[in-house]
Amino acid sequence: GHLSVELLKWTTGTDMVHVPYKGAGPALIDVIGGQVPVMCTSPLPALPHVKSGKLRGLAMTGRTRSRAAPEIPTVAESGVPGYQSSLGYALLGPAGVPQPIVDRLHTETTKVLKLPDMAAQLLAQGADPIGNSPQALASFLKAEIDRWTKVIREANIQPN
Repeated sequence: GHLSVELLKWTTGTDMVHVPYKGAGPALIDVIGGQVPVMCTSPLPALPHVKSGKLRGLAMTGRTRSRAAPEIPTVAESGVPGYQSSLGYALLGPAGVPQPIVDRLHTETTKVLKLPDMAAQLLAQGADPIGNSPQALASFLKAEIDRWTKVIREANIQPN
């Protein structure tokens, strides 16, 4: 959430104060309780509170609306064209994994992601299964590293 908000600040010229929390749980408690006005988190911990009416989903940070909460617009749809920040899961291994093993893992993982039960379970957690190729994942990760390095430098974020 921290970097997503820094990207939003940088993109819009908005100034907000980052309040660090030890996880989404304590932050959600403070937003629901009115101690903090807004937060950015993944869908998994927030969607149950949105669905119950305790929390209002203002915008999703992904490129497209989430299938888990299609009623919530994206940040780009809400007036910040081009904004996109997404959270994802990837299957990674050590450098040098033989290509036949990479290919087999990709094939089998893609099959599992297409199973209706698995897709439904991921969707319930706010995740939209993609199943890109290893090459597409490598390109995506390189672009993300470049993009977030720029945001971190612009925001002057330092490790604590």
